[in-house]
Amino acid sequence: MQHASTLQGLDLIQHPQLTSLRQGMQQFINLQRLSIWSLDKLTSLPDGLQNTLTLQELQIANCSRLMELPEWLGNFKSLRYFFIWNCTSLASLPTGMQYLSELEYLSIVECAHMERRCQKEKGEDWHKIAQIQRIELGRDVKDLLELNTKRSHNTLLPACWTHCRSFH
Repeated sequence: MQHASTLQGLDLIQHPQLTSLRQGMQQFINLQRLSIWSLDKLTSLPDGLQNTLTLQELQIANCSRLMELPEWLGNFKSLRYFFIWNCTSLASLPTGMQYLSELEYLSIVECAHMERRCQKEKGEDWHKIAQIQRIELGRDVKDLLELNTKRSHNTLLPACWTHCRSFH
């Protein structure tokens, strides 16, 4: 892929047959924003992404077969915003989450197992995310996004980026 090393944002949206993202992902070394939306057959994040140390914003939504987040996620030292929506097979956060010192905002919506595990001070994964400034779990964020979407008549993608950017 020509010019992949200069790409700063990438949206992977609704590709019904895509099962993996393994090839070529290591070329995106300057990627700052990645959105992975509605890849129903995706089961894991590509190992090639672990070299993308400039990533600041990560969205993963409607990936119902995504089983786990990799431990190397903790290497994303520049990550500031992380959104996880409707990834029902995700059961927990990787231990590496506790090393994301720049992470300002974490949103987990419609991921029942993870929402339960991330409950403030009592969830099994709370210690992995306690250092994050703003954590939103479940319905509160969903309501906000629906309201913003209805008001602006935009799709969910711009609505959540609008929400995210209000924290800059």
